[in-house]
Amino acid sequence: MPKKIIQDIITNPVGSKKSQAFAGSEKRKNFFSGMKKKGEFNTSPRPPRPQREHGEAGGPKRKPVNLPPGAERVEPPKRVKEFSVKPRKEKKVAAKAVFWTVSVVLFVFAAGFVVDFFSSAVIKITPQQEFVPINTDFKAIMGSERSVLPFEVMRLKRTEKYRVKSGGLEKISERASGRIAIYNAYKSKSQLLVSGTRFESPDGKIYRIKQSVTVPGAEIKNGEIVPSSIEVMVYADEPGEGYNIGLVDFSIPGFRGGPRYEKFYARSKTEMTGGFEGIVPVVTAEDISGAKDVLSAGIKERIQAEAARQKPDKFLLYPGALAVAFSEPDGNPKVANRKKYFEYEMTGDLTGFLIKKTDLVERLAKRYLKDKFSGAGIANVEDLEFTMLDRGKDDKNITFKLKGTAHFVWSADTESLLDKLRKAKKSEYNSVFMSYPFVDEAEIIFSPSWWRKLPGNDSRVQFEQILKSG
Repeated sequence: MPKKIIQDIITNPVGSKKSQAFAGSEKRKNFFSGMKKKGEFNTSPRPPRPQREHGEAGGPKRKPVNLPPGAERVEPPKRVKEFSVKPRKEKKVAAKAVFWTVSVVLFVFAAGFVVDFFSSAVIKITPQQEFVPINTDFKAIMGSERSVLPFEVMRLKRTEKYRVKSGGLEKISERASGRIAIYNAYKSKSQLLVSGTRFESPDGKIYRIKQSVTVPGAEIKNGEIVPSSIEVMVYADEPGEGYNIGLVDFSIPGFRGGPRYEKFYARSKTEMTGGFEGIVPVVTAEDISGAKDVLSAGIKERIQAEAARQKPDKFLLYPGALAVAFSEPDGNPKVANRKKYFEYEMTGDLTGFLIKKTDLVERLAKRYLKDKFSGAGIANVEDLEFTMLDRGKDDKNITFKLKGTAHFVWSADTESLLDKLRKAKKSEYNSVFMSYPFVDEAEIIFSPSWWRKLPGNDSRVQFEQILKSG
């Protein structure tokens, strides 16, 4: 190390005020000398990085400096990196302004599109109306031309059963009865059995025939007798359930003690049934009448409801234009039948006369409004009173009366009205409504309320007709 440097180090030891001031001034000088003025660029090449020698431990290897006794080592000031201050770019104010303007416009457009898509409107119209009392007759012919009021026929059928508990009681005494076959294995000659002939069961019960019968003679085949037979009805000698028996063989007590007793006999063809003695429930006339009332009312109600469901939308089916005829099968229970419960069956056949709504309204309008009938409808045409006066042969023609107060309503062409409203400004809505003579009053309700534009989608525009009360 040069001598001067050593002297400086000895003269200004580390920690003295002069040494510290010198070090600080050198640092500031080196720092500010590296800074450039605003707008200037450092074009000088960067000095090369000094090569360092590495020791065994990998750190830089420095030459040792021998210091005199009592002296302290002062590190040289650290090297300050040079840098340049680049000028800031000017903000592109015009480009940002254009960006935000376009963004706002697009947002407003998108918001308007969304609101228009989900918006709706209700156009309330009070049309021209008139209440006219009517009382008139019409003649109609099935499937006729328009010169005469045409009609169509609807036919429906419904069958129902009703279970009833018998309300009557009767004390009875009945004898059991059944069929038997009487056999003749005695001779080839026939045998007459008179009315009242007895037949005895194995347990001693007696049954009798009510009419005389002749039992045919036996046949002789190959020298052997083949018995012949005849079937008859027999009746118990006494009433009661005790004579109800199953299939058995019978003997003829009248032949007992003679050769015919073993050769004439009988066998059951059916069981003996029907024997009874006591009080039993029976069907009364009131039971049958009540069953008929319940069935006819229920069938009529349900078959008329079914007719209403099947009625085409463009047709009228007045209650008075319906006719229901009832029938019942021959097998229905009769008065005095011994039954605790019985089922009664009935069938209803409906005939309905359908009139096309437009045909009837047109004729009523022409008949009562004269030259003002064009464009007029009847709001309550279904509520008019229909009375059938005559049904022709085979229901080919009918005559009926209509009575009531007809509520005539003139309608506007809503399709053209909506088209004109869409093309008009808000201030021109009243003029558009006034151009339709059948519109007395009108109002548009927008949703949302602050959106004053009719939707482009017809399904989001609803017309509501306001009817006056008569």
